Amino acid sequence: MFEKIFGNDEVKKILYNDIDNNKIVSSYIFEGKDSAYLESLAMEFAGLLLKSKIPNKKADFALFGKTDKIKKEDAQSIAKDVYIRPFELDRKVYMLLGAEDIQVESQNVLLKTLEEAPSYVVVILVTKSLNMILDTIISRSKVIRVMPLSKNELMDYINENYPKLDNKELYASIAMGDISALKSFIEDENQMQLRKRGIAAAINVLKAKRYESIKDLAFLEENKDDIEKILTYFEIFIKDIASSEERIINLDYKGEIKSLKGLALYDLADSIDMIEETKRYLGNSGNFRLHLETLVLNMIEKFDR
Repeated sequence: MFEKIFGNDEVKKILYNDIDNNKIVSSYIFEGKDSAYLESLAMEFAGLLLKSKIPNKKADFALFGKTDKIKKEDAQSIAKDVYIRPFELDRKVYMLLGAEDIQVESQNVLLKTLEEAPSYVVVILVTKSLNMILDTIISRSKVIRVMPLSKNELMDYINENYPKLDNKELYASIAMGDISALKSFIEDENQMQLRKRGIAAAINVLKAKRYESIKDLAFLEENKDDIEKILTYFEIFIKDIASSEERIINLDYKGEIKSLKGLALYDLADSIDMIEETKRYLGNSGNFRLHLETLVLNMIEKFDR
């Protein structure tokens, strides 16, 4: 197992040791930024626990959160099901994806389940962030922090899986340790175009091109479903301007980045804060256009001096 999972060898070693030394705990939390990678790693671990290469086909495995957010009814279903003994081996595994979106009421049901579950039960929570998980659940779990892959690891992955790819270093850089993002950039030209269009909009704002930036708002609205991703491209590009040359992520924009090096660092830092604030507002408010207009116009005002 784990043969198809690239990198994070220390994490694999920890998980293997738990199984080899019979130190399996009742709850694991896999935390990391790459949801697809996390799910693959957690699924491989579930396979080890159930002695199966396809654990999702086993009667003693249950997966929640794959298509819909986990609801209270799901948590209650798990609470009842844990008392039904395993059908095949001596273990039952419940995997919960997107655990950061589980409501507190549902988490309390899970907590009670963890407190009272039989010894054959293993719950695997997969989350982008521990911040939204109850401390009482975290304290009863073994936290597996899955780190982004290094640029060298991504280069190895590219050489193994995309040996004929041009500009390998660029793809390894802009993926920022995320295999899912890497695959998306390589295999879906639309994602690369979205990134380029997003960076072009960022450049217009940073150069205080008011007319062009107002037109860019239409692009942002048209890509509402990808707005967090686009704003992240904004943010990374701004960070590149504030970074030393060897730390630049957007290697294909070195010329533009160099031309913007005269911008004040405190203005760049303020802009990053504004982008993060806008992301939070967009997640909690229906005033989509208003928040984007506010961001763009405030940034233009900052750099139009």
